[in-house]
Amino acid sequence: MVSWSVAVEQFLDGLRPRLARAFVAAYGAERGHQAVAEAIAYAWEHAGRLAAMGNPAGYLFRVGQSRSRPRKAPPLFPPPPDVGVPWLELSGWSTPPGS
Repeated sequence: MVSWSVAVEQFLDGLRPRLARAFVAAYGAERGHQAVAEAIAYAWEHAGRLAAMGNPAGYLFRVGQSRSRPRKAPPLFPPPPDVGVPWLELSGWSTPPGS
């Protein structure tokens, strides 16, 4: 009888080179290897769920795609123009505050 972790490792040993070829071909070396790492990590965390799937390799490919996708940088808005504090004329003040 093969233990659970050995079975997962055997499955991933057969799948890892296929995923690496596909990801590196599609995205280049850096993002490709990152996608493989993300897919393998997901496989270890969710091995029970993957065992019940008809196409776990395809599912892990999509996981790698999604988790390695470059995220958009948050928009950087220019700083508001320096308009200073508006001067308000209040009764009893003869000059603007801070003058």
